[in-house]
Amino acid sequence: ALPNPNPRLRRHPWRRLQPTRSITYKTIGDRQLQLHIFEPASFKTTDKRTCYITIHGGGWVGMTPARMFPFADHFAKLGMVGISVQYRLYNAKTQTTVFDCVKDARTAVRYVRAHAADLGIDPTKIIVSGGSAGGISLPPPPSLTASTKPVKTHRSPASPTH
Repeated sequence: ALPNPNPRLRRHPWRRLQPTRSITYKTIGDRQLQLHIFEPASFKTTDKRTCYITIHGGGWVGMTPARMFPFADHFAKLGMVGISVQYRLYNAKTQTTVFDCVKDARTAVRYVRAHAADLGIDPTKIIVSGGSAGGISLPPPPSLTASTKPVKTHRSPASPTH
């Protein structure tokens, strides 16, 4: 193979990766936010595959979903559906807040769960990860939100009473 003359591609090989397809999960004004989907070999939309969703970092002010393409691609090669999420970035001029960034990421996860059958995904087998700000934007795990019952605690006889 001939070396790529573009120095950015040599430094960042992830820039060569391309999703199988991209779909819109949310529209704000004239802006469409995308899910970049990496499908495994022999994938059919009638499948019920495990899904790996990844959300990029960048302090909510930088980076792009392409930075997480290697992760989505890796899990697609393991037989899962890999998805890299696009969300709005913080911008005081457009009044896009950090809270909007978080809402977008959480909306993406809800969209995947709600459209799992159309995406060939098992809605009970969705893994979500994120780097830096993308990790903070993750929805809380069901184990933290499923119950509002108080947790019963036990004190051992050796525990201090004060």
